[in-house]
Amino acid sequence: MISDPVGGVFALCLSRRGTLLSAGKDRTVAEWETTDLVRRRNPVELPDDAGTPKVILAVEGNQVVVGTTRNTLYVGDLETNFEEVVDGDSEDVTCCVAVQSHLFITASADGGVRQYNSSTKKREWRKNYGEGITCSSVDPLGTSLALGFSGERINTADHCNPVLTQQHFPIRCYQGSATSGELVDHVYVRDAEWASCNCRVSYEAGCLAHSVEGITSMSRSNSKDRLVIGRDNGSLRLYSCPVLSTTAGFLALAGHSHAVSSVTYAGERLITAGVTDNSLFQWKFHSN
Repeated sequence: MISDPVGGVFALCLSRRGTLLSAGKDRTVAEWETTDLVRRRNPVELPDDAGTPKVILAVEGNQVVVGTTRNTLYVGDLETNFEEVVDGDSEDVTCCVAVQSHLFITASADGGVRQYNSSTKKREWRKNYGEGITCSSVDPLGTSLALGFSGERINTADHCNPVLTQQHFPIRCYQGSATSGELVDHVYVRDAEWASCNCRVSYEAGCLAHSVEGITSMSRSNSKDRLVIGRDNGSLRLYSCPVLSTTAGFLALAGHSHAVSSVTYAGERLITAGVTDNSLFQWKFHSN
């Protein structure tokens, strides 16, 4: 009888050369002879943050693909090592914000933060803060990243170096009413130039709040001539900005299988994130 990996075996597969491959909770991939179940070589251990292997697939030659509980795929063989080829989020993608014209950051309910390059379509760095992230934002200069956590706290970090630079006290509630607070000059507010347009009751998007159901997110293009909204059915709508009528025309886009959590413009490209399908789409618009 062979000794089981610590924690049990979660995946089995026959390789192209007739040996048995196994993977378990100890994050190791081992190779066995099918005749007497003798291990052929020392097992290969995946990285600490790889998650638990759940699927093994033998492809061409000696190549093996391993899928883990963190929605990550590794490709390699037992003679060399495994290389990460797909890095995913293990829980819902809660937010997505643009940093610069070619960079954007995603955050998820598992505490993971990742920065992607929209030009190369590659991840530049990742970090896990160990606590679910519910919201995020970047300052207009694109230098500081603010993260809101499910534990009712806010942290800030440099987007180039995701180490926390400041930790705030827990969020406290402020209640405002018509009899308290500062009087606002309505003319000034109407003509103010805002750095972003993410609020559904803003001047640019106020008409949509009364005519479109299921709005989950919205964003204005950097050229300020387009407004996009994400909906709870996974669809997108593209409007001319500002939206001046409740019956304004729009371009409908589809792709996400469930609610859209975030929409943001990275330069002239639109980045959209799905809540539960953990998908990221990049859209590029061409003028006719």
